[in-house]
Amino acid sequence: MTIKSGILCTFALSALTGLIAEAGAAVLDRPAFSSRGMVIVWGGTTGGGAPSVNDLYLDNGDGVYSDLISGDVQPVITGTLTPVSESVQSSGLSVAGDVLADGEGVLDAQESLAPFSPDEVISLDYERTVTSSFYVASNVGFSIYAQASIDTANSDASAGLDDIYRIMRVERSGSVDGGSLRFGDAAQYPHSGDHSLAGVVDEMGDYLNSYETEQAVFVGDRGTAAAPGTIADQSVRFTNYYRIPAGLEFHDGAMMITANVIYTVAVP
Repeated sequence: MTIKSGILCTFALSALTGLIAEAGAAVLDRPAFSSRGMVIVWGGTTGGGAPSVNDLYLDNGDGVYSDLISGDVQPVITGTLTPVSESVQSSGLSVAGDVLADGEGVLDAQESLAPFSPDEVISLDYERTVTSSFYVASNVGFSIYAQASIDTANSDASAGLDDIYRIMRVERSGSVDGGSLRFGDAAQYPHSGDHSLAGVVDEMGDYLNSYETEQAVFVGDRGTAAAPGTIADQSVRFTNYYRIPAGLEFHDGAMMITANVIYTVAVP
């Protein structure tokens, strides 16, 4: 009897131990949290009014991003809220000396000139560098691609993309419209190199004919948002500088050249 009792007790203990082990293995906690990637692009509005977010890319949850806002961003003249499409980007001829009466410094069809000496010098008086900007806020790294084409309706037949040179820079913070709007106070450069050229593909720039097919012009590796704040606070500014050859003068003849450059923001 003593032996039998011992066997029964051992069996019961083994069974109980097995039940405890199985119950422990069945407990599985998997708390999970996620914040989807988002890239916001903004610029100006018609008439130079309040800035507007016109592109918002959101991760669908599978790494594919969708733009939730139809339409395109209007880049602005750098330092203002005036859309590029509404601004005169270049001017015409001027005459040296005190010839122009209206004070604007550029000859146009509204001028009324007094007779003047042929000893004066005629020069091409235009903004040799045209700048435009758009703003990006993101919580993930992103890239920017560019594709350029000639606006044939507003260009001479001889005009080409190789007449216009382009440079890109990134600005982490600053103000626009006379200080009425600040950007970047809670932002970081969108590339870990942490300066205005970091991530820019062609640091020295290139002629627009290099972008007849879509090319990457910026490749970032982190988001712009670095601290809590508004979208503007968490945004950086991308500025593009365009110029035509500095040697173009009166003796080079009359010309008209207009280019269209499409920038596409994408998440790798």
